[in-house]
Amino acid sequence: LSMMIRSSSRSTRAALLRLRSRSVDGLSHHGGWISSPLKNRTFASSSTGTKSAAATIRLYRILLKKVNLLPESSTFLLQPVFTDSSAGLEARVFPAANNTTVSTWYNRVLHQDVWNHVSSEGAADFSVWTNRDEVRKAVRGSFRSQSTTPRPMVELHREAIDAVKNVSAQAELVRNMSVSEENGIKISATSLFFGPVSAQPRDGYSLRFGYRIRIQNVSSEEDDYVQLLGRTWNIQEVPDNHDEPAPDPIVVDAPTTGAVGHQPVLAPGHVFEYVSQCDLKAIQGKMKGAMHFARVDKSTPSVKPGSREGVPPDATSPDYDQSKLFSVPVAEFTLEVPTGGI
Repeated sequence: LSMMIRSSSRSTRAALLRLRSRSVDGLSHHGGWISSPLKNRTFASSSTGTKSAAATIRLYRILLKKVNLLPESSTFLLQPVFTDSSAGLEARVFPAANNTTVSTWYNRVLHQDVWNHVSSEGAADFSVWTNRDEVRKAVRGSFRSQSTTPRPMVELHREAIDAVKNVSAQAELVRNMSVSEENGIKISATSLFFGPVSAQPRDGYSLRFGYRIRIQNVSSEEDDYVQLLGRTWNIQEVPDNHDEPAPDPIVVDAPTTGAVGHQPVLAPGHVFEYVSQCDLKAIQGKMKGAMHFARVDKSTPSVKPGSREGVPPDATSPDYDQSKLFSVPVAEFTLEVPTGGI
């Protein structure tokens, strides 16, 4: 619990410290879990049960408060949190999980260590499009379902604390996210702040941001296969002092070199997802661009780093059928250090 407290945000840390003062550590009583989050609570009459009940109620309220940071009226993507160790490595193609429920996603948060093993799991989709009401229902359902569990109370409390941290991270991911859809391709982009990185003494330090790009072929045509050829980026720093002029943007023009070394072929209903990173001097920036594609035959193989199989379409060749080439914009998304993030 102490480790969780140290790694949490300031507001969450204060609440968790109050929890620790109520002797949450070491509790093993089974009777204090909430059978209904708002009424009909059943707790043991012992002192330990009373403390467990108080801790459970407080955890539930903290978790709902974090859920309320999610957008109220829009649909958003819940997804695994990524770290700086994911950059360049977490690139994979998989079928979209169209029937995943928020409750299933929430239970994965609590009971499976998917956050650090997404790339090794490979074929599974751990994301779901949803809204805030559905997330709130999943939280309430989870608390209700624990009323008859034989597991120790301390384990349930720790899972709830993990859920607080993960839902807080979701709020940051959603806040920074953009979504665009054209030509049967849906692209979501979001970012997280990784932390300061060392630099030359005369230059000071830089701030590193990671970003995840999710590209889904949502075409309804059975044979509409597409291959990602490359990308274009425009990364703009926002000066800390708004009276200062913005520096020149960082431009990445790589329309034929793939993304993190990959040029995947996507069948309808499949997703390509990858994580990369960039460094800024300012605490805030914004990023936008485009992904470049070609419509290909379904027998076309994906091209991966080090692979000699498969030759992607030469989009620069005048002999190539230009009608098969198209681009999809990546709507502007935010690179931002959260409050208390440095």
